Amino acid sequence: MDSSIEKVIKLIYQKFRQRFAASRLDCPDEETIVCFCEGKLSKEAREDFKKHILKCERCAQIVSLYTLDITPEHSVPEYLLKKAKDIIDTAAPHLLEIKIVIKKKFLELVSTNGDVILDNQILPLPVLRSRQIEDSREEVEIVKEFKDSIININIEKKDNSRVKLIIKIYDKNTSLPVEGFRISLFKKEVELESYLVDSGKVIFDKVDLGIYDLQVFQNSNLLGLIKLEIR
Repeated sequence: MDSSIEKVIKLIYQKFRQRFAASRLDCPDEETIVCFCEGKLSKEAREDFKKHILKCERCAQIVSLYTLDITPEHSVPEYLLKKAKDIIDTAAPHLLEIKIVIKKKFLELVSTNGDVILDNQILPLPVLRSRQIEDSREEVEIVKEFKDSIININIEKKDNSRVKLIIKIYDKNTSLPVEGFRISLFKKEVELESYLVDSGKVIFDKVDLGIYDLQVFQNSNLLGLIKLEIR
């Protein structure tokens, strides 16, 4: 398939994933969907999947994308271009960006657009460094406001190649934990873990070196991304 067509379909598919992320747990996984589209499921599994897509808008739409009859010699249909443009125009904002380096005995905070919590003080990283305060330690805590909430991310060093993430979301006015949020961890566009925020907190216990997107949803709506780089 032509790369431009693949890109358009990929963008639309990601939009569907975002829209239905909170209700996807009862849906077949992506491998099953692909096998259905390629005719590789058993007769029984195929019949079960057909019954599922009759009542599941998400999976029906994904199947329709996989089965589009588009060949490289054809141009991208206008309606797909419009959908792709709409997706790009409404791309999720980066709520928080963090770059961390795992050293032998500590974590080094390279950069962030949030504020650093240190000894009950909330300081921007440039201020922290201007005061010559040591910002390398085994645990880093970052905070940032967005809309009516405050997001707090605690990064703990587990070993020389992994960290633990503890993400908390509070109401900005009451400081109480908020409900109705889901946070999904992606690496190279592959979803690794996804959790509902329970009592205002989500934990990703073993996160390896790499570049990650943490997608933050509220009531199935994508609020934005936490960009995390660990190296």
